[in-house]
Amino acid sequence: MSDPAPVTMTPRTAHILLVLSLLVALIRFVLVALHVHPFADDWSYTVAGGEMPLLDRLVHEYHSWNGRWASNILVLRNPMQLGLDAGLMVYRTVPLLLLGLTWLGAFVLWRALFADRSTRGEGMLAATVLLLLYLQVMPDLGEGIYWYTGAVSYQLPSALLLFLAACWVSLSRSAEGLQRTGLLAAALVLAVFMAGCSETHAVLVVLLHAAVLLQLWRTGGMARAVPVLFFALSIGLALFMALAPGNVVRAEHFPERAQFLHTAYWGGLQTVRFVATWVTEPALLMASVLWVTMDRKLGLTARWNLPVWWVLVVLVGLVWLLMALPYWATGILGQHRTVNVACFVFLPGWLLFLSMALRYARWADVLGHLGSSRMQRWTWALFVGALFLVGSGRRVGMDLLDGRLAHYDAGVMERYDAVQQAIAKGEMELHLAPIQPMPRSLRILDAGPDPEHWGNSSLVRYFGGDLKLYVGEPTAAMK
Repeated sequence: MSDPAPVTMTPRTAHILLVLSLLVALIRFVLVALHVHPFADDWSYTVAGGEMPLLDRLVHEYHSWNGRWASNILVLRNPMQLGLDAGLMVYRTVPLLLLGLTWLGAFVLWRALFADRSTRGEGMLAATVLLLLYLQVMPDLGEGIYWYTGAVSYQLPSALLLFLAACWVSLSRSAEGLQRTGLLAAALVLAVFMAGCSETHAVLVVLLHAAVLLQLWRTGGMARAVPVLFFALSIGLALFMALAPGNVVRAEHFPERAQFLHTAYWGGLQTVRFVATWVTEPALLMASVLWVTMDRKLGLTARWNLPVWWVLVVLVGLVWLLMALPYWATGILGQHRTVNVACFVFLPGWLLFLSMALRYARWADVLGHLGSSRMQRWTWALFVGALFLVGSGRRVGMDLLDGRLAHYDAGVMERYDAVQQAIAKGEMELHLAPIQPMPRSLRILDAGPDPEHWGNSSLVRYFGGDLKLYVGEPTAAMK
């Protein structure tokens, strides 16, 4: 009797398994949103937003804290203004909207760039991989997606940046008539909104329009009057934010600010630190192989003639700038919101750098070997494995499997009940134990043992009380 023929997987079966694996990997990040709660600035902005009319509060913020005209509207009218039950439901919906918007932005930009060289399905796959890759290597997943105040101020405009770039790509390809008018209107709305979300994105809007002008100068493309107006507008918007009187008030809290050498040095160190972390991430290594083989097969960037050294200098310089901005403003890196933004722009920039760097003839044999069917299957398998076994993907999976996220969710709900009951009884103090263990995947600035801290007092004020909330044992200095 002859030996049975070996069982082989058909390309269709492999494709279905890949899609299912990527969906499972993405669904885990969706499930995280079902367990998150407001914290820190979410509560303080909720309370502040309810103390006076919105327009009056926006003027107050501009003169007392910052000039963010767009994101301030969103944080002052955040979902918790709807009440606890309805507000929490909407609060947990926002991360899902941000995930979807980021995916859609990546897909729209892909289609704007490569619609003539790739299929719609390839664009959907590329957008999914880019979203998962970003979630995997993002320095702070909580501030990036799940903490409302940080997410709408930074990730929302980052996602919109993809749409704005897509608008200018389409406009550069001789859009006419209603299409041109619609694209210009969309670009205007996006630029004004994005520039008003954070100082970081105000700078990015300026740089994007500077890049548009530079590309038009190199290629002699569409008429330059409109891009020049957009560039001038973006500078005006950035100045309007930078010159807000509230920036001076906020700066008084950071005596180490505005030191050139300190900013340059620490911005450089953080650039080296994070770039080294990102490029050694297993998921990015595998995605890089998949990208260069796909680019070689489809000729995605074949018509782009960019000097590799120029791409590298611009990429590293942009990451340094985004690292340096918080050091200039505060003297410290502080939260990782701007680092998340740097990661967001680094990932496509890194792939572009690889495409330009691997054009030389000596790489042809290597790329040919990497593009073989067997190597592609192994690369996809390793990429999917990395999404589950290392980085944010591993931490999210463990939090879901061992119940840490569910434990955190239940603990915060119990805290809400305890605060409301204490207020109803007229108690003057409430002592609660901290929630332990906290989730691995999210950095949460929880309420602490100091009842005068704005995080504690804002939570109490949200429920209409004025008691002193202690979470954990007070330190000796507080007693």
